[in-house]
Amino acid sequence: MPKSGYRFLNIPKKCENEDYRYCINHLIKKYSKTEGLSAIYEWGDVSQPGISDLDIVLVFDKNPKPLPFLKRSFFFNSNKTRYLVRHPFIFIDKESFEGIRYVYPNTSFKLLHGKKIRIMGLAILE
Repeated sequence: MPKSGYRFLNIPKKCENEDYRYCINHLIKKYSKTEGLSAIYEWGDVSQPGISDLDIVLVFDKNPKPLPFLKRSFFFNSNKTRYLVRHPFIFIDKESFEGIRYVYPNTSFKLLHGKKIRIMGLAILE
């Protein structure tokens, strides 16, 4: 342990916006042909490259078939992708995604691939 008495773990790695674009392109290539997939969205944005992670939402038609084994787990992605995403993807059906504002009223969603889905707005924010 250093003299200061502190030990730091998981120190952020230097990453650029190009690293995030590479990761997004890799994920689109890997998941875009998945049966029943309507769209891939980014949830939020990357405000601090190297610290910010990618939040990826995979939107499926109603009653999708199970994903193939190698697509099912976040852990089958490259080290760089796992570092930039940091956690499993969000899987949601189209109807639920249309109403996502009821749970996350102020979050931004950016379409990365597929059909644009109409996300219902809320009349009044409480």
